[in-house]
This record gives sequence, C-alpha cells and structure tokens, in this order.
Amino acid sequence: MAWRGAMRVVSSTTASTSSFAGVTRRVGVGGAARGGGGGARRRGIHARYPGDEERVTSTDNATVKHFSKLIKSKAHRDASGSVVVAGAGLLEEIYASGGVEDARVVFLGEDAETPRGMRARRVARAPEHVLKKAAGLRSVDRVDVVAEIATPPLDGIEALGSVASTATRVLALDGIQDPGNLGTLTRTALALGWDAVALLPGTCDPFNDKVT
Repeated sequence: MAWRGAMRVVSSTTASTSSFAGVTRRVGVGGAARGGGGGARRRGIHARYPGDEERVTSTDNATVKHFSKLIKSKAHRDASGSVVVAGAGLLEEIYASGGVEDARVVFLGEDAETPRGMRARRVARAPEHVLKKAAGLRSVDRVDVVAEIATPPLDGIEALGSVASTATRVLALDGIQDPGNLGTLTRTALALGWDAVALLPGTCDPFNDKVT
C-alpha cells in the first residue's frame, strides 16, 4: 500500500478510505514495503530504554517468525494491527511525515545506518540471512533495515463524501484480485496526482505481499 502525498485510498470492502498522512510512496507494505537506504544516522533510532539492543542470529527466533507471518497472512496482519516495512529510505519517508507511532520492532543489519527520526520499542541487530527472512526477500535481494509498524489508519467508505467535495480525479477499482495489478494502478494514480483510489468489493488486500 502506498504511503505519501495527499492521495487517499478508499475501501468499501473493509469499510475504509486510507488516509496516509503524507506518507505514500511505494506500494508494497503488505509483505514488506521496500525502499532504498541512504542519509540516515544511527542516533535517530532508540530502544524503549536507552542502550537496549538485542541480538538475533537465527531465523527460528519468535519475532522473525512473527514478521514472516505478517508478510504472508492477512488474518495475522489484521489481528496484530501491523505491517512489515523494509528499507531505510522508505522508513525515513514514513517518519518524516510525522504522526507515526514508534515502530514495534526494528531489525538492523550489522553495520546499518538507521532511518532519521525513527523510534522503536525494540531494536535488534541481525545478520543478513535473518533480515531477509524477516523481510520476506529472496536470496538475490538485500535489505539493511526491517520494521514492524502499525497499519496505516483506514477511514470508512463514508469518507468519500469529504473527498468528493474537493476531488477532481478518483480511481475506482472494482474486484481487482491481482495484487500486482492493484499495485500498478495505485502507483500510476499517485504518479499522475489523482486525489483518491477507491477499493470496491472484491478487491484484494492492499497490504498483500504481492502488491508491489
């Protein structure tokens, strides 16, 4: 799902418009939204207690398994109220928008620079194979920061009323079941500066890991 700009995503399927408070950039939060690194400073992230930093070395770790389940299971995302986001660049954009609560958990690579302005309740250092498992990435991909953050707020379909009073271009997606198509259409609407995307009944979960 995207986070950035003023575009809203409205869903009647889940009784929701998603207002992303200035953070939509890249569609793909469901599995792990992916973004590039760059420009972050380590002091920008903090554990709940200063100096706290865990060490995770195994993919059998319970938190790593939790991340993996968040990526694959809508039911688990709904129950947890959270999604996985991978990549320092994307996380930096999310936290730069303001109003985003502390990440629940963040995994950092061995020498990773962390997103500027980000805070987390738990911080864990992990080797590359653990980060890839937590992010749901294939062996050819690389990632240095993976975080669990609260699912972006969703407004009810009635929010279309407020959007309609000012919107000039709204993309209505009815029964789009292919996550890749949903991602492409949402990114295109964002790139063209459209005001909202409405997800009508039968449309797939925007946080599906295949929405890229």
